[in-house]
Amino acid sequence: MDPIATIKKTRAITTEILKESVASLEERSEAHLNSEVLKSISECPELYPAGWYDPPPGGCSMLFDKRSFERLGYETLRDPKFWPRTDIIFDDETVGLLYVSTIDRATGLFGDTGLTIYRGSDKKIRAHIREVYDTLRAACDVAEVGMTFAQLNEEIMRIFLSRHKTIRWMITYNDPLKGANLGHTVPGSMVEQPKGRSFEEVRQWITRGRIFINSVEEFTIPTTCAFTIEARLVDTQDESLPNTFFHFIIAFSDGKKEILAGFDDIFRGVGMDYMLS
Repeated sequence: MDPIATIKKTRAITTEILKESVASLEERSEAHLNSEVLKSISECPELYPAGWYDPPPGGCSMLFDKRSFERLGYETLRDPKFWPRTDIIFDDETVGLLYVSTIDRATGLFGDTGLTIYRGSDKKIRAHIREVYDTLRAACDVAEVGMTFAQLNEEIMRIFLSRHKTIRWMITYNDPLKGANLGHTVPGSMVEQPKGRSFEEVRQWITRGRIFINSVEEFTIPTTCAFTIEARLVDTQDESLPNTFFHFIIAFSDGKKEILAGFDDIFRGVGMDYMLS
């Protein structure tokens, strides 16, 4: 199958699983929601039984916080203190950062998704989440075939600066720079993954095969490829607002560009109508 079509299909399956899992959030803990998502992944015949980004266990993360939002200010989800907990419960003023990694069983291509949820009444938080979404969407718009990742990084950082947004916390151990990056390639979208590998070998191939969008990477965007834009942003003018995240995949197929989002049904289910206007 065409790798871009597979990535789109896998992303759609992942988004549907997350949508169904967040349809009822009342009195749920981080761990409860996380377990439900992992159960749905394990029951899907088209997916491997867990995600590639592990740790956190299973390759998924559900983080809740309110007021101080310290729990949302993580450098890496690999740190055990940011793994889902049973004692942190969702309520109407909770901000949640949700991330789900998945792998297509037939090809080893991933179809991750993730977003920030908030259905509370604070207008500043609502406006901030919408601004971050719009900022990241604008970042996706500037990507073009023939750009290097360093050039793309420069253009996107200019957008962040103009909108008073920045990356405050981030460590990526597989990125040679170790620090902040904007996303990475989907391994297998350009070079087919070797056949006959175990689940663990597939996960490691993805982890080690990523090329990161950072200030020095000279990888040039080809006519067929896919990569993520998944920066976590704070507002430089009001850092009391939560660290906010949306996970996009940009897919090029023979030069034709598509931005994979698919958040609207989740927004509707959670009660985030302010994101739909």
